[in-house]
Amino acid sequence: MRSRRGFTLIEILIVMSMLLVLAALAYPSFTHITLDAEQIRVVLTVRNVRDQIQLHRSIGDVSLSQDGHPDEVPANWFPSGRMPSDPWTSNELKIQVVNGPKAATEPNLKTFKINPNGKPTGHTAWYNRANGSFCIKVPDRGSEQEILDLFHSINGTTG
Repeated sequence: MRSRRGFTLIEILIVMSMLLVLAALAYPSFTHITLDAEQIRVVLTVRNVRDQIQLHRSIGDVSLSQDGHPDEVPANWFPSGRMPSDPWTSNELKIQVVNGPKAATEPNLKTFKINPNGKPTGHTAWYNRANGSFCIKVPDRGSEQEILDLFHSINGTTG
């Protein structure tokens, strides 16, 4: 009688198929974690830029609009001397500076598109110098409601 020292092909296939089923069940959880980490980076970037706006407004080292808010968000406010990276694209933020109305706390267009080369088209952030509001736009992906929910959750707005 021969001693059995290994696994049969059937046993290996059964174990592999069980592992594939477990991986398929776990995959959505891991993509959710990745998405959460991405959103946290965006929220931290929003907070960083807003903090810089408030800091430079309070110390008065920049020109202010007639409403008392900085006229712009220059790159030299940040430690690297460059604009922070846009967490969605890893490119520098491209901020659209607008002047009013005072009640506007978010842009009409809350999304931006990404070129095939991975660079954004248009502005990836928005700043209203009439009231000091700053928001980061979100990539144009998902349904309109998903986009709005994501925009509001990362910018702390309510829409």
